[in-house]
Amino acid sequence: MVRGVKRVALSPDAVVDEAARLVDEEGWEALHLGRLADRLGIKTPSLYKHVGGLPDLRRRLTLQGLAGFRDALGAAESVAELGHAYRAFARAHPGLYAATATAAARTQDDEELRAAADAAVAPLLRVVGDDVHAARAVRAALHGFVTLERAGGFGLPASVDESFDRLLRTLTP
Repeated sequence: MVRGVKRVALSPDAVVDEAARLVDEEGWEALHLGRLADRLGIKTPSLYKHVGGLPDLRRRLTLQGLAGFRDALGAAESVAELGHAYRAFARAHPGLYAATATAAARTQDDEELRAAADAAVAPLLRVVGDDVHAARAVRAALHGFVTLERAGGFGLPASVDESFDRLLRTLTP
């Protein structure tokens, strides 16, 4: 131990939680073990005591993001409620949201990840009546909106909130 520096008590959960804060603050692409180790006040090799490298950390973050996303959408009973919950999650957790957006592509050989992805989509399917095509349309519209909003893509002076409400009315049968 370096003189005057307190050792950080870490666990896999603490490492993943700090990684979640990192990606939410700086973006999914900013996740690097060296950057995370710096934030935790440890040397990079010490992370391997808690996670199995960057792929394992990304997987754990994806699982955390999918669980948070599922919980955020879980109580929605209408497309409007679902849309507002979706947007709120994407705004509050942009890095974890980014992890959820491509989770389905990584589930082929990972039953736990597949189950988490299915559970995250379940509230959407429940709201649209198990219509996969409708669920895809709603998800694509919401994802497009939150992605454009995050990127500053709505430069016109009209209210972005009003635009979002109109989108939700358009998506409601």
